[in-house]
Amino acid sequence: MKKMIAIIWIIMTVTFFCIVPMTTIRNTVISENQVSYDQTIPSIAHGYQLIQQFVPQFDDIEHIDIYVNALECDKNNGYILGEIRDSDQTLIYKKKIALSDLPDYGWISIVSDIGLQAGETYYLFLDAIDTIDDGPKISFYASEVAASEEEKEQMFTYAAFPLENSMLKARFQYGIELPKTDYIVYYLFLSFVIFMILSRFPLRKE
Repeated sequence: MKKMIAIIWIIMTVTFFCIVPMTTIRNTVISENQVSYDQTIPSIAHGYQLIQQFVPQFDDIEHIDIYVNALECDKNNGYILGEIRDSDQTLIYKKKIALSDLPDYGWISIVSDIGLQAGETYYLFLDAIDTIDDGPKISFYASEVAASEEEKEQMFTYAAFPLENSMLKARFQYGIELPKTDYIVYYLFLSFVIFMILSRFPLRKE
């Protein structure tokens, strides 16, 4: 009876690992700015919109993080609005983060789990809405020394005016499918484990 239960358990386990799509097993790739002198945009409230043009390296983005300083702003009301638009300015993503959820200063995830097309141009729009004061400050860097691959030679606009040699302090995190060679290693290892388990439960008594 124990042998039969063990065999059934093995069959169920093998079935599970064969059915689960390999695309759910992914590598994480993080692209971020080079270390540089941190500067801040004083406010993205009252219509002072911030826009960062970017070109993703891969299709599946797990996070786009920005660096904020909310130490001096009133967090009792308002939110940060993050939007992604394509080259035709079509809205394809929107996220709100309440000011009350912001750290005093640090990284926040303004974009989560979005599929874009690698190599195409997109725009990240940032606004602070319904704030009591000027809202949080947003960090940026000099692009010639700190630009990430996504932001190289891309436009950075504040209050409708382009800022030369500047780009948003940002971090892009991607989920990348494993290469096919890793799939083969995975299945070979799984087959070896199955063989070793089955060898402990012979189907016939000697």
